[in-house]
Amino acid sequence: MGEPFGVLLRRRRVAAGLTQEALAEKARLSVQAIGALERGTRRHPQRATVDLLTAALELPDNERAAFAAAARRPSAPAQLPPENAAPALRSLPYDLPDFTGRAGEVARCLDFVAQRRDATAIVAVTGTAGVGKSALAVHLAHRCAGRFPDAQLFLDLHGHTPGREPVPAHAALHDLLRRTGVPDDALPRDTGQCSALWRSWLTGRRVLVVLDNVLDTDQVVPLLPGSPGHLVLVTGRRHLPELDGADHLSLEPLPAAEARELLVRVCRRPVADEPAAAEVVELCDRLPLAIRLAGTRLRHHGSWSAADLADRLRDHQRRPAELSAGSRSVADAFEVSYRRLTATQRRAFRLLGLHHGPDVGVPAAAALFGCPAPEARRVLDELAEAHLRREHAPGRYTCHDLLRSHASTVLARDEPEPARKAALTRLVTHYVEALGRAGRVIDPARFPGPSAAGADLPPLDDRARALEWWEAERPSLVAAVEAATAAGLDRAAIRLARALAPFHSQAHHAAERRTVQHAALRSARRTGDRTAPAHILVELGAAEHHSGRVAEARACYTEAVAVAGDVLAEGRALARLGALHQSLGECEPAERSMRAALAAFRTLGDDQRTATTLLGLAGLYEGMGRYAEAQHALDEALPAVERTGSLLRAGHAHCTQARLHLRLERYREAEEQLGPALRHAGLLRDRDGELRALLVLGRVHLGRGRLPAAHEVFAGLVADCAGSAGFVETMARTGLGTVQAALGRPQDAVRLHTAALDLATAGGARDLRTTVLNDLADTHRSAGHPDRAAGCYRTALALAREIGLTAEEDRARRGLRSAGRVPG
Repeated sequence: MGEPFGVLLRRRRVAAGLTQEALAEKARLSVQAIGALERGTRRHPQRATVDLLTAALELPDNERAAFAAAARRPSAPAQLPPENAAPALRSLPYDLPDFTGRAGEVARCLDFVAQRRDATAIVAVTGTAGVGKSALAVHLAHRCAGRFPDAQLFLDLHGHTPGREPVPAHAALHDLLRRTGVPDDALPRDTGQCSALWRSWLTGRRVLVVLDNVLDTDQVVPLLPGSPGHLVLVTGRRHLPELDGADHLSLEPLPAAEARELLVRVCRRPVADEPAAAEVVELCDRLPLAIRLAGTRLRHHGSWSAADLADRLRDHQRRPAELSAGSRSVADAFEVSYRRLTATQRRAFRLLGLHHGPDVGVPAAAALFGCPAPEARRVLDELAEAHLRREHAPGRYTCHDLLRSHASTVLARDEPEPARKAALTRLVTHYVEALGRAGRVIDPARFPGPSAAGADLPPLDDRARALEWWEAERPSLVAAVEAATAAGLDRAAIRLARALAPFHSQAHHAAERRTVQHAALRSARRTGDRTAPAHILVELGAAEHHSGRVAEARACYTEAVAVAGDVLAEGRALARLGALHQSLGECEPAERSMRAALAAFRTLGDDQRTATTLLGLAGLYEGMGRYAEAQHALDEALPAVERTGSLLRAGHAHCTQARLHLRLERYREAEEQLGPALRHAGLLRDRDGELRALLVLGRVHLGRGRLPAAHEVFAGLVADCAGSAGFVETMARTGLGTVQAALGRPQDAVRLHTAALDLATAGGARDLRTTVLNDLADTHRSAGHPDRAAGCYRTALALAREIGLTAEEDRARRGLRSAGRVPG
């Protein structure tokens, strides 16, 4: 007897200079399979496996026969089947009694089968692990069984079965032929002859075959009928585009309602807590396998509620254990898919575990993988073919959370820490360079400096594309800062946070800005750098301010002034502190802070921040009724605005000038300024600038007696900003109230003014409260309620005096006189 196959295999592998992993890669086998063969745990591999190993080892012709002979089982005397042996022609598994949903997919497949009545119908059902491919195929088979009376056969090809090698085509053919009654000693050894014998048997019959869990098309093609009148249902995790003429059905997770229904049917008891049930199925990513495992746990633990199960599933660390039962596990299913990948694909899959955004673009993936963009796209497409990613938009790839979690698991297990940090550093560097290029395209004056020349940066060659890229990447950019901080890449986290700051300057980005700057602040404080924390505290304070956390914002700005290591950081903190004072109606402290910031920026020769601060002062003076000083500050700002060429600042300057014209009742001039203000805001997608300009436009319409137009503007703003509880919502509600009063609807007007007053009071904005009180008083006066009007005017007058709002003070005095009361 010759030496065992495992010994021979190991000797040949070592002689070829290959590791087990390298041989597995070349032979398209798993490392576990190579190890099992060399240890002798598997002594007689299948013929297809031997052929793959022979090719991978590049054995010369004179060694191939001995290599194949070592793999063969010892011959045994042939045995004929018993005389009464019957063909096994009815082998479908049972149809799940709780099969749920997929009505559209079932109808589509049944229609396809009906149309192919006189031909062979092939339906290829593909999708990620656990999405319910086998369940759907078996359900379809039972629905169609009556049309194929001669046989209904089910064959598991073990393409992705834990601990099993895929079944080669010739072994699958032997299995099928045995079921038709062919004895073992009559089975041809050649795959082509087996396929011919199988197709001969099918001729003249009507047969249904389910080929489940296939690895690739090579497994399937020799098993396909050559004659018409049959149905073949194929399931697999990879797309099978080579199956010409097939109906290709790519399964997605269940819709939310069907997912909840499946959970209830599996756990076999009512689930009264609908929100908890909805959360459970979302935590299962609406994958039928995960929902079945979760529902089984709920069924077996009668004391658990859906909320209890949701609590367990929220923990990413525990979730894999919760979604397992016996030999079935979501994590195991994903692991098999991962192991079937090539080494390059496996590395890409696990490195994507570093990218915590909802999807990844090709350029970002290229940075993460450390390869050119075309190669990154090819690998992403290969992962999509394996249903481990999905291209949901051109060039953008996503996956569900359970797969993302598995990528993180194998990342920690299989990728060394230095390689993980290097990949994350490449990703952050890519994002910093891309933000710089996007900024210089969107508003060049706000983002000075040379444009990054990286070949694999996104195509950001015009403003529209740059803004689209920014909107698509926003969640991923936030996640990248958090990931860098968590990994201890503090300098990288700070760089990306600073690059993001100008993009996050709008109020509706406040939550993202807050998350980013909180993470960056942790990094900055670890570095020991005196300057970085101050700049980050300024950004964090702005986020807190826009989120309505006034005390937190004030604390950030105060600390930034205290720790500032340079004039720029101190000036920025003072400017933002001035804006905070202004929003609270604290006019004198606001002026002091802004003036101090202006001096700092002029010392530095910083035209951009000088212009911005002057615009802030102009807005402050306009609100205080100091119109000449407001115009002077605005006139000072305009040359700097023109020198910098910033579209954003130009838009704000036009809006500030429009407000000043409005105060002076120069409505035509105000409207002329609003045109460019709105145009600039639209070009930059500056939502905050657009909303504030629209507020002024609504007031201009009121002043010019255009009540329908004013109503349309203010009603739109109320709808857009409902729930924001900020400046725009407050002023839009009171503006709409003024329109309703002018239209003779005092009750609606009072309701709107009161809602605005509540918002201003809750936000601590005394200047807004003063304005709204005067608006409410005007409405009471016009409705014939002088006593109510006088009460509001007096409160407004006292507030206006306290905070120095000359314009609102004068307005309250005029109102009291009109109401027949003597101003105090």
